[in-house]
Amino acid sequence: MRVLHVIDSLRLGGAQTYLLSLLRELGRLDVDCAVAALWGPQSLSSAFAEAGFAPRELARSRFDARLVPRLRAHIRRLRPDVVHAHLIPSVFLTENFRNGLGIERLVTHVHATPGRARGYQRPLERRCFRNADLVVACSRAAAARLPRADRVEVVVNGVDADRFRPPTAVERAAVRRHWGIADEAIVVGTVGRLAPVKNQHLILQAAARLAAAEPRLRVLLVGEGPCAAGLRAEAHALGLGERVIFTGLQRDVAPLLGAMDIFMLPSAHEGLPLGLIEAMACARPVIASRLPGIEEVDGDSGSLVLVQPEPDDLAQALGELIQSEAARSRRGEAARRRVQAAFSVASSARRLASCYRDLRAA
Repeated sequence: MRVLHVIDSLRLGGAQTYLLSLLRELGRLDVDCAVAALWGPQSLSSAFAEAGFAPRELARSRFDARLVPRLRAHIRRLRPDVVHAHLIPSVFLTENFRNGLGIERLVTHVHATPGRARGYQRPLERRCFRNADLVVACSRAAAARLPRADRVEVVVNGVDADRFRPPTAVERAAVRRHWGIADEAIVVGTVGRLAPVKNQHLILQAAARLAAAEPRLRVLLVGEGPCAAGLRAEAHALGLGERVIFTGLQRDVAPLLGAMDIFMLPSAHEGLPLGLIEAMACARPVIASRLPGIEEVDGDSGSLVLVQPEPDDLAQALGELIQSEAARSRRGEAARRRVQAAFSVASSARRLASCYRDLRAA
């Protein structure tokens, strides 16, 4: 079984991180995987190569007219049993040029809630998820918004709970020392692209409301993106100063998750957020937006604190967790149990491998 995964680029993002973990697991199930990125190289290109999945990056720009003929040539050379496309431009390209590309069996994958695209992706999105043999949705909430009801499989994002695990006291202390975080500090943090949809500015605003009463409070923002400069300026304007730590791009976020006391995800919308699941696997208590995909992660476990993405609501939830170490521990342990029970990347890989084989046998 040979599967070609096509993705927009290998920048650091939830879909890319999930795909890398997935490829490793699929390899254990006798699924031979290759990767083609529409443009690159990007920050995770070397990580894919080091893992044994050296990507074929087709162009330097997403707007290069040679993408289609280069992808066609690559497909003809590999002759995959299945092409599996991830993210909107890749889905649009493979579905709408399917015959010309010579794709025999096509799986397209929705990693976020459809209908939430921004900018140039919106007109592409309206013509996606209609011309594949199978659509894989990252959550039930995402599947419910697809323009077709037939041949949709929900395969939830999963993580390796052996890699994302609670840190030892020595590991945690070493990471905090590296970033200049005192032992007694209470750290609220997040991991992800610094982009408008992620609402990291709300974390700063919530922290500012508690700063006077909570001198131990620190903020840890892990990632990079278009909002980085604005967030730095806002932190200064709110008087948070050295209380906010910007780590920039980090390929291995597990140690930084372990350095946090509380994880916060105040996003405007999400599919099934991988960073949230990784934090849960590390037994971090989580405060997150009340969104369908995030409610699906929580299930009936009660492990997450779900609120409206507003500064006052976030500040209230944060203040309550800061005041109770027992509540932090209880919610963190429940979060890890939830991940172990429902969000294993090995389980996700088994579901996908079964889907591929069903398509080939049809």
